[in-house]
Amino acid sequence: MTASPRLSLPFIVPGQAQKEMIHNEALTRLDVALHASALSIGLNTPPSGPEIGECWIIGASPLAAWAGKPHFLAGWTENGWRFVQSFVGLSVCRGGQGRRGRG
Repeated sequence: MTASPRLSLPFIVPGQAQKEMIHNEALTRLDVALHASALSIGLNTPPSGPEIGECWIIGASPLAAWAGKPHFLAGWTENGWRFVQSFVGLSVCRGGQGRRGRG
């Protein structure tokens, strides 16, 4: 197994080079998923000018950078979009997160 079953967090494998990149990717996805708060639900087009830390629940027909990720949780990070696939038991609050202070 190369990833965790619920959040698909990448595992470090024996002998892997650049382990810090895999570890940091897992932490970034955890940051999106843990105590998640979404600005909106069902949006299909990524917003322009998102702030780091903001999240959305993608709609059923995603476009552009969200294509192929229906119903995923999308979080904007320093290095672009990170996605967490929904699963039974995932709780997401509606409200703001990030520097804009929306809520």
